[in-house]
Amino acid sequence: MQDNKNQTNIPQDIDSIDEIINKNLSTPKDKLRDQLNNIISKLPNDYRLFIEKSFFHLLLPKEYVLSSILFTVCNASGLAFCTEFGEYKNYGNLYFVLVGSRGGYKTPSMNLAIKPLKLVDDMEYRNYKEKIKDITDETQPKPKRKRLFSQETTIESLLWNHYQNKYSIGVYLDEISYFFDVMNNPKDTKGSQWRNMLLQGNTNGYIDVSRKTSESFRIEKSYPSVLGGIQHQLISKMFSNKNLESGLLDRFLFTVDLTKNSRLTKESMPTSVLAGYNQAITNIYQKRDALNDAGQEVCLDMVHEAKDKLYDYIQDKIDQQNNLESPLKEYLSKMRISIHKLVLLLHLIKVSQEKDFYSQISLETLNLAIELNEFYYSNFKLITDKCTQPTPLNKKDVVNEVINMAKNNNVPQNIIGQLTGYSNGYVSKLWNR
Repeated sequence: MQDNKNQTNIPQDIDSIDEIINKNLSTPKDKLRDQLNNIISKLPNDYRLFIEKSFFHLLLPKEYVLSSILFTVCNASGLAFCTEFGEYKNYGNLYFVLVGSRGGYKTPSMNLAIKPLKLVDDMEYRNYKEKIKDITDETQPKPKRKRLFSQETTIESLLWNHYQNKYSIGVYLDEISYFFDVMNNPKDTKGSQWRNMLLQGNTNGYIDVSRKTSESFRIEKSYPSVLGGIQHQLISKMFSNKNLESGLLDRFLFTVDLTKNSRLTKESMPTSVLAGYNQAITNIYQKRDALNDAGQEVCLDMVHEAKDKLYDYIQDKIDQQNNLESPLKEYLSKMRISIHKLVLLLHLIKVSQEKDFYSQISLETLNLAIELNEFYYSNFKLITDKCTQPTPLNKKDVVNEVINMAKNNNVPQNIIGQLTGYSNGYVSKLWNR
């Protein structure tokens, strides 16, 4: 008889074998795609179809559209909805960054997702212009401009817009690297103001604005959300020491380019899909608008099973931090904040069509929020791996380094060509510089 102790556990069915092969051969991006598709499959039909059809008909990457939808829901809900955990209230504002190449459909994805709320902004702007026309006396106070989005590039204008629109302000930029150009410039005093706004705003803290030549003001409870794109080669700007040291970088939810559709279709995106998504977003905004007018907020509760699992999840993140180094260690700390925000946003997404906003948050919604939180963590790990890799030396750098060593050690010039494999003429050109 054959000794069973010496037998290895070999899977007997094809599916198990395929699973093992895929697990060992798949790249980090393959695993991210699997996470992404699993998350999308669990979204309500209005949102799932919007993502899938925009990918099929408009070639928009699914990951970009998903993040842009979440940003849209951030702004549709504002300070009208919250959850409670311990002594803390949690709101739904988040900061999203779409990482990709030029021409990678970042901007079209953002524009499509925010369109229902852009139409609201367009209408409010027209109303504002009409009110301005009615002012005949310069001493009359100007009306407030109601708005959801701001593309201001000055911190003063952005904060003033937020002060005028206390329930939320959405910072929406095609290219977010501008933020980091300002924050990384030690000569620009506005950089620290941007950083402070983003740090305070992430946890809805107050923001004081003191001005010498005009009215000073305070935003008692801030709610900025951010959506922007950045090119691969510019991502290192975000990883400057100040952004890491302050904890700002840990508050951004990145998604790299994962899905690509290069197949054009003559079919238009179904109007029923667009209408379903637009109505779902509008339902959230209309409820928020009513609460805003009444100066109220709705604090949502969870079913007991969800509360227990949320507690265990956060404890697990605390435990994991002990085994990690910077910046992943700090990022896990912020995941304990983002999970609350994602739970809230996903609940609103799930109840938006039926307008069942006061229902309890389900265990199913919490599980999906955990998957989404882990998805963004996996994206962050992939980006940090690339950003922390040493930049390879180019041809000239290598030869120059060898030449410097040769000169310091009295090695003849003709030996350099033999060591590096480059021609004597090329070496001589660099030697004599």
